[in-house]
Amino acid sequence: MRRKISYLIVPLFFVFSISSINGQATRIMGDGPDEKKIVIGVIGDGYDASDLANGEYSRFSLDVKRLVKNGLFADDVFGDPTIKKAFNVYQIEALSNQSGVSTPSAPKDTALRMKFNGQWERCWIEATPTETPKRLKSHVGSKIYNYLIVILNNGDSRGGCYPGGNILYVTNGVDPAVITHEMGHAFGSLYDEYAAGQILEQSPTEIINSKNCSNVVSRENLSWKKLLTPGIDIPTGFSSAISDSITGMFESCNYKTKGIFRPSPKCRMKTPNGEHKFCSVCKDILQNTFNNFRKAPSVVKVSEKFFTQIEIKLTTNSAEVMRVQDFSTEFDENPVLSASSNYVFELSRGNETPIVGSLAQDPFARRAFPDPDNNRGERLPDAVEATVVLRVPTVKKIDFNKDNLNLKLYKVKIEKLSNETLLKDIGPQELNILKKDQLIKKGFEIKTGDFNKLKTQEGF
Repeated sequence: MRRKISYLIVPLFFVFSISSINGQATRIMGDGPDEKKIVIGVIGDGYDASDLANGEYSRFSLDVKRLVKNGLFADDVFGDPTIKKAFNVYQIEALSNQSGVSTPSAPKDTALRMKFNGQWERCWIEATPTETPKRLKSHVGSKIYNYLIVILNNGDSRGGCYPGGNILYVTNGVDPAVITHEMGHAFGSLYDEYAAGQILEQSPTEIINSKNCSNVVSRENLSWKKLLTPGIDIPTGFSSAISDSITGMFESCNYKTKGIFRPSPKCRMKTPNGEHKFCSVCKDILQNTFNNFRKAPSVVKVSEKFFTQIEIKLTTNSAEVMRVQDFSTEFDENPVLSASSNYVFELSRGNETPIVGSLAQDPFARRAFPDPDNNRGERLPDAVEATVVLRVPTVKKIDFNKDNLNLKLYKVKIEKLSNETLLKDIGPQELNILKKDQLIKKGFEIKTGDFNKLKTQEGF
């Protein structure tokens, strides 16, 4: 197991060390213990000593402030004080020998060896497979980050790539609203609402009726039926009299122009740049995602709960445990997202009832920032591997020396479920009767003692 840990794939929840300035992690937003929060790390590449000088006025600090603090977390959803408190955000210094990042024609000596390739079909930005993982690992310590944003000091406004897992690459020239759009995917599992690509007129071949896209033309069965404007026509036609605040059923969603509908004429999931905010349906979905963090604390002390964070590298036919962290704490609500995603995991321990939990989105999805000049949206072919962190709540602490665990990942077909049906409420029995496709072709048995070995490796 030690041999495989050295090969950390880029899309994962990273753990950053704190050592002088290079690798130093400073909390820039949030309070309270990380185990009760969604922890985001922001790290840069292509920032040399001059770019990191002058503290909060350094080029890197100002980029983080513009894109994250005053960008993502100034949005009407993520800027909501009741949602902001769900996050702890850390800024991580990474010292490059040269300012700027590599391009195909001009390599540079940077901390993470990231490259801006300038090609949509290659996701605009790419890692150097032989170097980036280990260089990222050199900034890794004992903290697990649930999401990582890598900012490239490049300035090209097109640049952005979600390579799979829970990591996002952006250039420091992007519109902050595009990051917010990507977080709509990451935390709400929202669909893109615009049309793009070579098959615009082709209607979807599968039934979609969840989140913010539907091809089920039925007022009674529509996933966002509770938010429909009273008396609105279904489907809803476009006219000059239609207000942006109207919630109806407008044609064109999920890259198609025909046969599929979205809730509003304008929304951040339709226009990734800063022109529009989230529509009422997307906003409601995201707010529900963070419900466990939005509720007022109870005055009643509850029994102790245990949590294990398991970092796992996935391929389409295997799952490999990379790192584990277990902890216990007392709190009123499980510090986990209540996302109604149709991607779930099932973790079993011996003959006990399996634990079923929700993934925020398809871990293998891969997206490039849109290329409107050539009518290309975001979706690229799926990633062949990705790394995720499962945050598993249990009432009994896992004994890593004795417990044999088995993991399965599923895509659940939820055409008949509405947005108010949260998969966090679906247990093993419900999962067994739902239609589902396994994301990995076989379950991965975590053998006795593996966790204990992982936890004692150097750097843990």
